[in-house]
Amino acid sequence: MKNLFIVVAVVAASFLFSCKQAENTEAKVLTIEELFANADEFVGKDVQITGTVDHVCKHGGRKMFLLGETEDARIKITSAEDMLPFAQEWVGSDVEVVGTLEVLNIDEAYLTEWEAELEADTLAAESTDTAVVAATEGTEHKEHTEKGASADMGTHNPQMDQIIAYRQQLKDEGKEKLSFYSIVYKTAKPIIKE
Repeated sequence: MKNLFIVVAVVAASFLFSCKQAENTEAKVLTIEELFANADEFVGKDVQITGTVDHVCKHGGRKMFLLGETEDARIKITSAEDMLPFAQEWVGSDVEVVGTLEVLNIDEAYLTEWEAELEADTLAAESTDTAVVAATEGTEHKEHTEKGASADMGTHNPQMDQIIAYRQQLKDEGKEKLSFYSIVYKTAKPIIKE
């Protein structure tokens, strides 16, 4: 009888302990504003958030954007290729998303590297254009003519405009870096309102 009591006590204690553990591991559902308030703590970790779907990309449905209660509270949610795409019907709906928080930090070093890559790409394209001209000298070459015409018209690289805009934003906000957060989702579901 004494052994039976010990077995029952051990089973009951382990049941209570496992229930308590389950309570502690459940993630708190965060609003986007709550997530942004402490975002650096959550980078690389799974988070559970709610928000209103603002946009689902029509080209494949692999990205959607959620809005919070304030105009600055907007976050990109992405999916891996092996995940189901987001439904266009979700636009305007409240959803709950569980996934891993990622961050892209943009600082002067990042912008300088990006700018150097763009300049290298431009030089490579120019040397290709020069080789095409040399190989086709004396003949009309439509592709070269079109590229030359757009260059003469002052066509610019929009990525360079983005670099300039980020530098200006860093200066205006007095920050050393800009942080852009996104979530790679594991589960996403609409919230059914009763």
